Amino acid sequence: MATQKTTPNYDHNGNEEVQTTILKNDILNLLPAEMCLHILTKLDVETICQLSQTSRNWNDTVDNTDWLWKFLCLHHLEDSTYVEDDRADGFTWRETFIRNYGYNVIERHWFNGVFSNVKSYESLPLKCMCPMDLETWGRILELELCR
Repeated sequence: MATQKTTPNYDHNGNEEVQTTILKNDILNLLPAEMCLHILTKLDVETICQLSQTSRNWNDTVDNTDWLWKFLCLHHLEDSTYVEDDRADGFTWRETFIRNYGYNVIERHWFNGVFSNVKSYESLPLKCMCPMDLETWGRILELELCR
């Protein structure tokens, strides 16, 4: 976040001038908005979430940029059926992404065998559970039975 410090300064006639010094630079203030948003598309989801917590400016930018959430939905959610259903039900791209991302990651981990042959609670990944529908649980069960 750009923090500005205003200090009085006097010119050679003794008149007060205001001098502003930027103490910290926020890339949102230094680069064009289009470039900042393009940079966001190159980041992973977790980094974008962390970035939105760094300042009010970044939080507003991330939360209120609908096309960024659309981009995240189209590039990070594998099952477009749920995305289409949520959009048809009137959810925003941001709401759609938030509703679907967690279980999509869990499902992908399960299909990749991350949760197979778990020997103890401690060996489970830290972020391992979220609500899933019956159809998703059915696909996971079928996969586990075939292993």
